[in-house]
Amino acid sequence: SELLPQIPAYTVAVLEDLRPYCRVHYAIAQPGTDIGRHIDCKDYRLHGFRIHIPIFNSAHYSFFKDGKKWDFELSPGKVWFVNNAVLHSASNKSDTPRVSILLQMMSDRQAPILTANDTISTL
Repeated sequence: SELLPQIPAYTVAVLEDLRPYCRVHYAIAQPGTDIGRHIDCKDYRLHGFRIHIPIFNSAHYSFFKDGKKWDFELSPGKVWFVNNAVLHSASNKSDTPRVSILLQMMSDRQAPILTANDTISTL
């Protein structure tokens, strides 16, 4: 919260509109970054969902379930809800750094468009 005065007013307004969340941070992925398959939390009901807001460059996510793979390109200019309790990977396939804002929601009640079996959606 002490950093909010240093963040552009539009970004502050977006972050305020998405409250309540328990964590927010900028994430930078260098070109060629590949974050392998992982699950951030085991139970989405306890840890909520993650919101991913790409600012510069698209984020590339893959989700893996029941022997299948789904690929998504999270483009800038949208707010993306990500179910991080599902096995997934992320990468930066571009030749420039990717900058995003990540928020950890306090509850899945804030993302009624997703269920435990869903992977990703936009707001």
